[in-house]
Amino acid sequence: MVVADDQYLYHRDTDTDTDTISVMSTIANNHNNDTDHSSHHVVDIDHPLNGTHTDLTSRDGQSRTPSPPFSDSEYTHATKHSSLEPTVLRKAVTAPADLHIDGTSATDHAIPYQGSGTADDPYVVVFHDDDPADPHQFSKRLKLAILIATSLSTLTVSFDSSAYAGTIDTLEPHFGITSEVVFSLGVSLYVLGFALGPLVHAPLSETYGRRLIFYITYPLFIVWLAACIGAPNLPALLIFRFLAGLTGASTITNAGGTISDIYSASERGNALSIYSLSVFCGPIMGPIVGGFVGQTEGWRWTFAVMTLFPTVILVLSVITVPETYAPVLLRRRAQKLTWEHADKKLVFKTPEQIAEGANATLRGRLKVALTRPFNMLFREPIIFFIACWIAVVYGTLYLFFEAFPVVFQLQRGWTPGFGGLAFLGVGVGMVVGVVANSAYWNPRYIKRAMSFPGGNAPPEARLPMACVGGLLIPISLFTFAWTSQTHIHWSVLIVVTFPFGTGMVFVFLSSQAYLIDCYQQYAASAIAANTVFRSMAGFAFPLFAYDMYVNLNPQWASTIVAFLSLTCVAIPFVLIRFGDRIRATSEYAQPPTSKSQRDKESDNAKGNEGDHHKGSHDADGKLAMPSAQRTQSDPRFDPHVHEYNRHISACV
Repeated sequence: MVVADDQYLYHRDTDTDTDTISVMSTIANNHNNDTDHSSHHVVDIDHPLNGTHTDLTSRDGQSRTPSPPFSDSEYTHATKHSSLEPTVLRKAVTAPADLHIDGTSATDHAIPYQGSGTADDPYVVVFHDDDPADPHQFSKRLKLAILIATSLSTLTVSFDSSAYAGTIDTLEPHFGITSEVVFSLGVSLYVLGFALGPLVHAPLSETYGRRLIFYITYPLFIVWLAACIGAPNLPALLIFRFLAGLTGASTITNAGGTISDIYSASERGNALSIYSLSVFCGPIMGPIVGGFVGQTEGWRWTFAVMTLFPTVILVLSVITVPETYAPVLLRRRAQKLTWEHADKKLVFKTPEQIAEGANATLRGRLKVALTRPFNMLFREPIIFFIACWIAVVYGTLYLFFEAFPVVFQLQRGWTPGFGGLAFLGVGVGMVVGVVANSAYWNPRYIKRAMSFPGGNAPPEARLPMACVGGLLIPISLFTFAWTSQTHIHWSVLIVVTFPFGTGMVFVFLSSQAYLIDCYQQYAASAIAANTVFRSMAGFAFPLFAYDMYVNLNPQWASTIVAFLSLTCVAIPFVLIRFGDRIRATSEYAQPPTSKSQRDKESDNAKGNEGDHHKGSHDADGKLAMPSAQRTQSDPRFDPHVHEYNRHISACV
């Protein structure tokens, strides 16, 4: 049913010699207005034309019979209803019986999409203005619920990566573990799953949607964690840990992308800052909870907590999180429309399908996901050096899970529970880093970007925060190294790890945003290469950490790690100075804009300001962009940038 005001439009198609009745409708935009439904007309567009004379009932209840040249069979019956829920439509709809409720029609002229419906020129299916199916149009309450659910699901995965470390005192005697390297495999293999999982999960989510992949992999993640509770031996436990990391990685891959799906670019910064807390704080909370539960209740209860936590979040996610990946939603709409219009052999495709061509298949996405990241890793200097830098920082974080027990438990006699509290310094530093990014660095970048034509600053404008973070990390590590002697109070050690947490957040956020700006069209592959490389470091570092700290002592072991991070300090400074030249020779990176081009863009921008009066304006007085143009300018549908959404979580 379509609720319409008292306006009818009669039209004769001279080409086909047929008559139609159109209803120029004023539609209620929401269900909460105070519209008097009884004063509206209702056109039953699904009612078949019966070929008999019908009349149109108007607002005042008087019967109005249209006059020739329209034949009686072309009329559709309109009747008056006293209670009817308004339907959200944005376009005037026509009254032929084959008109669909979503505004589409089996007649070519009524289909509200650009194109001609042929294989060479298909109808381009996009979201219309205020389309309720568009994730960007979700209510603020729903967006907040999705943000909380996705952040908590990521928190459970990152939390479980390190909670295992708190079971050392009860797990080692139970399975007779005598080698710390073997025990460390429980952390390393879990992180190894982080490296391999996204290569498969990301293209699958692009084909079938984030929600379906989450509902398959996240319950499996819980199953493998539950299997750890009853593991009969250590090899089984380690295999279950690897499988848990492999399936849980889909959450880290897709959760950040989900946030990108529902928030616009102007809103996304604060949302991702909130989400990043779950990514950074999860590994810090793990040893604290795992240590206290492990020492009081045993290692099986630690795994029980690790299992129950995501189970609760799964229920919350099922209730609150719908499908949000716009290309998949549009692909489903295009498939439905193609099926509905199969008798006319009309073709509907999304901008993504048109841009990708043959690669729009799952096989094509898998091929790209498995080959391009490694190709770019070793052929692009920017990606290679940033990946090395991030790998050192990420590996150092997971090295701490083996080093801190030596420093605080082995040398100072702390219990596993209190030993986990030693990570509070790093955790607080991370929180401060996220707050500083939202309150200072992000506004600073936006202000600088506004000084460039179109508000587009060069990618190197992202790197000043990385320069500060790169300096904080070795300073923290050197200080930690030479204050870790037993005669120095333990509080000093916790305080000096604070800059490491802040520096890590600065480096991660700025360097990954830099990669996205540099490799817009190939940002997903650039970030995937970075993700795989850093996860491999997270896998390797814990394996040698314990022996290094025991054999060299914490002072020299931490000094080696500090020197390793010191070698990376120059990377952001070099990229600020020479990044534009490197991008100019790159096969994949966005080329730098020359001064003459910038001046030309600036002149064009000024010239366009004089033409603003020629366009329509919205309620705020701003130039209103046509619906199709707005949709096509949306990064989710731009063939050059929509690809990176699936890895946006790697920015944190």
